Amino acid sequence: MDLLERDADLGELESALLAARAGRGSLVLVSGEAGIGKTQLVREFTHRHGESTRILWGGCDDLSTPRTLGPFRDIARQVGGEFETLISSGADRTQIFDAALETIGDSGSVTVAVIEDVHWADEATLDVVKFLGRRIDRTNALLVATYREEDVPARHPLRRVIGDVPPAALHRLVLAPLSRQGVATLAAEYEGSVDQLYAATGGNPFFVTEAIQAPSSDVAQSVRDAVAARISRLSETGRSLIEFAAVVPGQAERWLFGTVEGVEAAIDEAHDRGLLVSDDESVWFRHELVRRAVEESLSTPLRRELNQIVLERLEPANAEIERIVHHANEAAVYEVVVRVAPEAARQASAAASHREALSHYRLAIPHLALLSDSAQAELLSDYGVECYMANSAAEGLEAMQEALDLWRSLGERRREGDTLRWQSRLHWWLGHGEQAEAGGIEAVVVLEQLAPSRELAMAYSNLGQISMLAQHFEPAERWATKAIELARRLDDHTTLAHSLNNLGSARLRIGDTAAFALLEESLEISLREGLDDDAGRAYANLIWTALDYRDYPTADRYLEEGLAFATRREVDGGRYYMMAERARFRFERGDWRGARSDVEWVLSQPEEPGITQMPARAVLARLEVRTGSPEAVASVEAAWELAEPTGELQRIAPVSAARAEHAWLRGDPAAARLSVADAYALAGQARQPWLTDELAFWMWRAGALEETPDSSTPFALQMSGDAAGAAEAWRRLGCPYEQAMALADGDEPDRLLEALQILDDLGAIPAAGMVRTKLRKLGVQGVPRGPRRQTRSHPAGLTPRQVDVLELLVEGLTNVEIAGRLFVSPKTVDHHVSAILTKLEAGSRQEAAALARTRGLIPT
Repeated sequence: MDLLERDADLGELESALLAARAGRGSLVLVSGEAGIGKTQLVREFTHRHGESTRILWGGCDDLSTPRTLGPFRDIARQVGGEFETLISSGADRTQIFDAALETIGDSGSVTVAVIEDVHWADEATLDVVKFLGRRIDRTNALLVATYREEDVPARHPLRRVIGDVPPAALHRLVLAPLSRQGVATLAAEYEGSVDQLYAATGGNPFFVTEAIQAPSSDVAQSVRDAVAARISRLSETGRSLIEFAAVVPGQAERWLFGTVEGVEAAIDEAHDRGLLVSDDESVWFRHELVRRAVEESLSTPLRRELNQIVLERLEPANAEIERIVHHANEAAVYEVVVRVAPEAARQASAAASHREALSHYRLAIPHLALLSDSAQAELLSDYGVECYMANSAAEGLEAMQEALDLWRSLGERRREGDTLRWQSRLHWWLGHGEQAEAGGIEAVVVLEQLAPSRELAMAYSNLGQISMLAQHFEPAERWATKAIELARRLDDHTTLAHSLNNLGSARLRIGDTAAFALLEESLEISLREGLDDDAGRAYANLIWTALDYRDYPTADRYLEEGLAFATRREVDGGRYYMMAERARFRFERGDWRGARSDVEWVLSQPEEPGITQMPARAVLARLEVRTGSPEAVASVEAAWELAEPTGELQRIAPVSAARAEHAWLRGDPAAARLSVADAYALAGQARQPWLTDELAFWMWRAGALEETPDSSTPFALQMSGDAAGAAEAWRRLGCPYEQAMALADGDEPDRLLEALQILDDLGAIPAAGMVRTKLRKLGVQGVPRGPRRQTRSHPAGLTPRQVDVLELLVEGLTNVEIAGRLFVSPKTVDHHVSAILTKLEAGSRQEAAALARTRGLIPT
């Protein structure tokens, strides 16, 4: 296939390589539909520079479960040395990160590393790509990754990687179909209608090539038809070889084909027909679409037979375990699946490829009957833990129940207790507070009947955490203290760090600020012992508690340290939570644009659990309420649906405040009281003045507060009648919205005008409207009208939100996908799209996208 209409794309790659030679490396993403020519483009580019540049090549395969670090294993075999040793030995992932960066970026020569089909990549591979992408701009390397756009939906993990790479280090090439002229050039010897060919193939180069290979001038109805026509003209040996190769995703080693006479000639024949490509070691299909077409044409018995032959040849060759699992599953040799898949899962989990680990377990679970009871219990327990790690808690709960029944039947009391503790954890993750506490207590009852153990220490700590989050501070103190004592005795650093965190958090929630030292000790142990997840949790709790006390300098310090740590160590769960905390920090300090940016980043992360989304959703709800967004009701309810089932004050309080404020701004004090009354009652168990006083404040706003709190917070000052003192206190803290609302509580025009200016600067439309009304009722002349909308500054008169929607239209997203990306309803997106089409005088979404590109209507 000739390389047509790709000069601009090659030019982009050439420019990126030139920058890499100057020490400004980058990640280049080459995307497009299957058959569009991604691999051909990259091969042409690397061919041109093969003599002057080190070229490394790795690929992701369409296996049942992807190979852990698959493309980097390929690259490791090419470079050898320490990188190959680390990859093959299952080294710590941070060692692999550093070695990958050194291999690709510090080789002393310019390197182009290609990763094909990254839409099939495992989590560990994507983590390495993300790590490299964040640092590659300081190297002389080019990392080129290809993927199919249609296989990377809005919440695909690859989107997270793309979003994490600095824009200056990222280039995106989206390959377009061929024009009609390009199709005509490619089909110069085609006897049929070029217009018909163009219409049938959509300008896809691969489809064009297959169509014109059909035996007649009629356009082939499908790739399968075109491929079948080619195969029909092969010899019998050639057809057998093609069928055998079709069950092997990726490259098939030549020795897999055995020593049957005629194999080499059959490979040459298939190569000449444009079906296979080969080198001295391997054979592979010219395109994955061809392989799939052949594989799908095989009967089930034949496909299983061929996979069994591959399996029998791979096992004694010590092949990659993921390949063995794949072919065993495809061959329906389930005794091998249930034996090998769990080990593949453990290896994947060790590399933090939790989605892939879970996929392996799911292959084995249907065949548990092939195992002994103890092996079944072990497998189910591991499966349940992996469900937790992969954010599939409901599935994990079912697995743990089956494991629990088996451990009990086997009389394995220690495993029974530990399984109960895991069930408790899974219940908590799902927001089932009562079940979590009951299961945690049952775990302790079982384990206390045995010798002291690490399992018992963690069961104590688990109950300490659950009690602390449920505002049950006396039991939280008791359980956490028992966990700390036992963990110190057993030299169990993991449980010690966990339980110190729980105890510190519990004490801080009842006003004991000296307990910051316990959280700091937990952090110190976690950092010293390499307990990255526990360190992330310690940072998150230090930040959250500092925010609860409005101690913004401390929160700011730990945000900076914590985010730097989580980014450096790739602790994504902790980083996402801290980003939500930064959104809260920015929101409270009046940086509403920054807060919204952080919220949208957090909520755009694929497959993140509700526990991470809760603080982000709460901030979004309060933002929408205070800015008067038409999405305020939906945002508040979405946040409440997540928070309410937890029963945790830290989740319920901010959303209750948002609901109350929304009602109050609408002039409905009765609804405000109903929105906050339950949370206020729950807060009575705590002795956190800031949190309790904020809820009391909204009860006061609703006219339902019986007694003003006896504290020194600005909330209490305002409720006691000292609005001026409250405003000054809020000013010193750096909380402009609260400062303005305190200023607005009086009748002094100067103070009201100051409040109005602050609210206008923030974009707090509902509150600003209330202040304007008050000023006019007082007879103040010349009340400022407020900021005018900025739509006229856009060349097409689009609002900022319409520009956001247009950007996503250009990316080809549907209205539902846009709604998910912008956290609005699909109906709202419908309205925005209609307005955009009207303002641009465009007849379709495609035309609007084209106009946006050609007229420069969106940021670049």
